[in-house]
Amino acid sequence: VKIDLKSISNYFYLLRPSNHKSLIQTEHFDISKL
Repeated sequence: VKIDLKSISNYFYLLRPSNHKSLIQTEHFDISKL
């Protein structure tokens, strides 16, 4: 499965719009939490 970072960032943007900037940073992103 290919992971689209844009889709992931959009997903988190919908979950936490106020925090989306920090969540988009992939170094702090944990795929296992999806």
